Amino acid sequence: MENGALNGAVHTNHDRDPDKDVDSIANMNGTGSGRDANGGQVDGAVGSSSANMVNGNNNDGIKNNGGREQDEGAAPAFAPAGAQLASTQSARMNDLPDAIQHITSNFVPLGFLLRRLAQKTHNNLQDMVRELARKPVAGMTMNGGGAAAVGASGSPLMPGAEDGSVENIEKKKALLDFARSEHANWVKALVIAEWSKKATQISKLIDLENHMFEEELVKYEQAVFTMLNLKRNLNAARVPSPDLKTALQVLSQGTAPWMPDLGFLAPPPLTPDEKLKWLDDISTLLSLRLNLDDHDNIPYHFRDYTIASGRVTFTVPGEFAVDLTLGSDDFSEQLWFLDLRFLFAPASADLTPGLRKALEDRVNSVLATEGLVGCYRCLHEYVLTHQINELRRQALELGRGRWVETLRVEQLNRAVSVQYWTSRAAAAAAAAAATTTTTTAPPPPTSSNTAAAAGLKSWFIIGVHSGRDAARPVPEEQVTSRLGLRWFRDNKEVKDVDVAFLTGLGLGPSAEDARDAADATATATATTLSAERIVQTIVALHIAHILTGIHAKLLAKPLFVKRRAAVCLRTSKTDPSASSLTVQLTHRDRICIRIDPVTGLFALAPPSRIAASSEYRINSTVAASGKDPVDEGFAMLDSLRCLSLQDDLSRRAKSYGWSVVRNNAGVVKPDELRQVVNLRDTYQVLWLTRPDWAPLWYLLASFSLSGDRWWLVKLNNNDSGARIETKIPLPVGESPTDVNDTFFSDLTVFATGLIAQYTDARELRRRNNTAKAARVANPYLPALAKLPALSLRLSELLASSSSNGDGDKPAGRRSAWALDFVQLLFRGVDVDSFSTERARRIGVLAEARLTVTDRAKFRLLGGSSSSSGGGGGRAGADHDVAFNARTGQFCLYLRAQVGESIIETLVSRLRALERLVGFLDAIRRENRVVRCETVTLRKLVFSYGAASSGGSDDGTHRRWKVAVDLAKATAVRLQLERGCPHLRVVDYLNRVANDPATFAAVPFFLATTLSLHQALDRMEDAWGAIQMRNGGLLGIFPRALDWVVVRFFVRGPHGRARQLVIEIRLKTRHGASLWQVRRLESGTEQQSQSQAPEDELNKAMVRIFSNSGPGWRGLLTAIVASPWPVAANGDGGEGGNSSSSSTTDGIGNCLALIDESVRAMLAVPPPTTTLSVTQMQQRRAQAAQAQAQAQAQATQQQQQQQQQQPPLPPGPPQLTNPGPQAQTAWMA
Repeated sequence: MENGALNGAVHTNHDRDPDKDVDSIANMNGTGSGRDANGGQVDGAVGSSSANMVNGNNNDGIKNNGGREQDEGAAPAFAPAGAQLASTQSARMNDLPDAIQHITSNFVPLGFLLRRLAQKTHNNLQDMVRELARKPVAGMTMNGGGAAAVGASGSPLMPGAEDGSVENIEKKKALLDFARSEHANWVKALVIAEWSKKATQISKLIDLENHMFEEELVKYEQAVFTMLNLKRNLNAARVPSPDLKTALQVLSQGTAPWMPDLGFLAPPPLTPDEKLKWLDDISTLLSLRLNLDDHDNIPYHFRDYTIASGRVTFTVPGEFAVDLTLGSDDFSEQLWFLDLRFLFAPASADLTPGLRKALEDRVNSVLATEGLVGCYRCLHEYVLTHQINELRRQALELGRGRWVETLRVEQLNRAVSVQYWTSRAAAAAAAAAATTTTTTAPPPPTSSNTAAAAGLKSWFIIGVHSGRDAARPVPEEQVTSRLGLRWFRDNKEVKDVDVAFLTGLGLGPSAEDARDAADATATATATTLSAERIVQTIVALHIAHILTGIHAKLLAKPLFVKRRAAVCLRTSKTDPSASSLTVQLTHRDRICIRIDPVTGLFALAPPSRIAASSEYRINSTVAASGKDPVDEGFAMLDSLRCLSLQDDLSRRAKSYGWSVVRNNAGVVKPDELRQVVNLRDTYQVLWLTRPDWAPLWYLLASFSLSGDRWWLVKLNNNDSGARIETKIPLPVGESPTDVNDTFFSDLTVFATGLIAQYTDARELRRRNNTAKAARVANPYLPALAKLPALSLRLSELLASSSSNGDGDKPAGRRSAWALDFVQLLFRGVDVDSFSTERARRIGVLAEARLTVTDRAKFRLLGGSSSSSGGGGGRAGADHDVAFNARTGQFCLYLRAQVGESIIETLVSRLRALERLVGFLDAIRRENRVVRCETVTLRKLVFSYGAASSGGSDDGTHRRWKVAVDLAKATAVRLQLERGCPHLRVVDYLNRVANDPATFAAVPFFLATTLSLHQALDRMEDAWGAIQMRNGGLLGIFPRALDWVVVRFFVRGPHGRARQLVIEIRLKTRHGASLWQVRRLESGTEQQSQSQAPEDELNKAMVRIFSNSGPGWRGLLTAIVASPWPVAANGDGGEGGNSSSSSTTDGIGNCLALIDESVRAMLAVPPPTTTLSVTQMQQRRAQAAQAQAQAQAQATQQQQQQQQQQPPLPPGPPQLTNPGPQAQTAWMA
């Protein structure tokens, strides 16, 4: 059924128009409508169901019942929505009320059912046909060329005869079964179609049945269950019929003869001796049982017992004493309860009959099942509960007496909660009634939980503690529950104070053992329960906490740490009225703070106007807003002091010539100012400035209990207002006594120095350098303006240069010539008198000091310095650098304008000084070969060369001068003399000199490679004429200072060109430097053929590599030669720079022998190949160009190899670290 069906208002259509198709038959009871309220096709047309509606609510107000027009009573299609809805509801109501729900869910249209049934019948028929086709047919006989059917007897069937074979019968049976089944289905469909004529009544019946069984039947079942429960509950209220006859007889005569009598005879009474004997026997049995049989079963807390008068008395101190006795001489039987006495006060002396009866039944039952352990547990828990109830009773009496309206007592499950100072919490809750404050602390355990209310609440809970304490572990057998107290102070539980011990709770036997009994006073206190003592102790602890918190905050401030003001605290843990805090406000005034124990409000004495206003303000703030009284009390004291101090200092500052700026507080945002002051306490600020300062620089002073602090502040004006760009704290004026007559006069110099140091520190931070303050004597500044010197690391300053890639050198190696600390001092200010007053800038004077590690290294520098006062000296014309030869200290005088950093100038001066020191140290190490000529801090001139015995000035023994220009801070330039052998490698020398890691190795390379380059010069001179004749070519290609490649191009006797490539590299072997000469193999086939074993050039090389000579030795495949002059009959090595005429250098002899051997194999060129002078010059120019290109290519390849390979070990011990150009020279 769809939603469009009315509740029986429209008849079905299939009987009125039988010629319609199946789809028309489906449009009964409104199910075939298939359109929604908008006229669209709905899912229900294909079999889906819609939701239930109340009494058949029709959503389609235009068409229903298969598209037919509605009855005359129906609303027209163009009717208004309200009228149409009213008409539809009137038509659908019929005789069903609105409470009955019209069921439309799970209804299937009849047309959909018939279509599915027809489809199913068709599918079954196809299956049947296929099944019959698969069955075997009757036998066939062949008659010539034809076939004839054979009957059941085997004879051929006659035309018209019936086939009675088994196969045929099975087929017929299957066909009949199919027809019978389908006929039954279609008969059911016919019945459903007939019933569809009464679809309205059936739908109504379905609605009624659903209403009855789904809704009304539930009410009937509930009524039945209610009656059954009532009948069952009335059984307890049934009163049996009274026996009035027996009752009257008993009441009048005392007995009734018809009542049964057991006939028991009373035993004779016992005599006193018999009673004593029986009691002694019982006591003996109890002693035997407790000492023998039940000794291991006695609880730990029952170990204290006495046996007398036929009973055993178990005593638990502070709780109870119980009397038990025997009922039989059989020790397996239970003990029996006799009496119970409470051992705490206040408590009743005797038990009431009802209580005694209940305890006796309960204890006897526990003794029968659990024994003495259960008896102790039962009585112990009962006594604890009784003590809690007693404390609750006393607390209620206190709340109705002295502590009226300030205590709130609440009974919990097995505990009592007492909230104190409720008047303060009530005021806070009333002030915050409109808001809800979520608190993270646990709320007070009351039935009316007010955790969402504003304000701080304090309470304590007395309950039962399990007895297990991780802080004081006890054996398991001694663990027992006890009274415990949990204190919640200002919504937070207090766990760092043993409140139970202070209030006398929880001192059971195990606690006494753990505390070494805490003497008899604690035990006596534990036996007396006093709620008033507990409340007073808690309140006293709370008051002590508040005053101690304020006192601790005061003592944490420099004002009281440095004893500039007095503070005195008195506290008591038991008497809340004895606690007080006295604070000194001024020189004469003091304030005493107390807290009322009953209300918890502050009280200030002595009374005054300021004290009264402060007392009212703090009490209203704490009570209304629920803020922390410790913070509020501390803020109140801070405010009192600040108000009195600000006025005094303002008057004093004006008298010293400073201007008080009162409008900066409005220009600078409070957030900006709060970031500078960085205080949560109450503070007052004061802005000061001077007329001769820049308009954006100010002095800012703040006053609080944290101390009086001063800042140098620079503002930054923008569109959004003034913002604090820079703030520098000033360590002056921390006390009012510090502000004397010279305070503000010296403040200008001090503030200017701070600006300079701040600028330098910012530059150091940008360079990732560290700086520390150092106390150094500074005679240039007054006492108030004393500024600490900046202690800088020399290694970091030199490593932070952005113009040199020197980050790989270790800091220790870099600053070995001086201590790794540079002290930067502020000397004062310098005003430029030539500038206008408007553009005048104050100059900053500074001084950098560093001390050398070895003063002997700087003798040369001291000798060239002009003497000055104090034993120092100024080097040459360097007026801004001084060296004190006596103390070994350099002084660098620096100057910069305010706002500009001195660090850049300092770094450039230090780097130039480091290069000078490095050169001097290297010259000192090579003093036998290299001699220093002149030394200044800007230029260094030294000479090098082999010593001459006869004073001759030939090319071999001549000393060559090198000038090192140190004037520029960015680069060092080496100037060589004309004709110097090292001119071919001057570019490499400049690279090494400008590398901070290798500049000190320049003298070493000049001395070590001198003999090599002199030999190369001699070879070039010898080959000059040969190259002019085009008989051969000599090429020298320096790859580095310690790496040279020599190429010989030789023309053979048959005109075939031959090439010999010699590589010369400086190696280190056992700490000695040696030249390694080896032949490089060629890669072309032509060259390989020219280097055949029978080749003369190869034979000559093999002969040379197999021999030895003065200063060199052949190793078959290579030659090692000494770079130093050796004796003519020596074996080479670093024999020292001998000046004897019989000395020779090994590398020169080796190269001369190779050169002579190559030149000896030169072929005489034919006359026709003689070149003119112009052609020879062109050839030499081309050769020089090719040599330069090869050198550049070799340098590029070397740099690529250095980037791909890890750094090699350091070189000879004379060097600090070989540079990238010399790394390939060292051999492990």
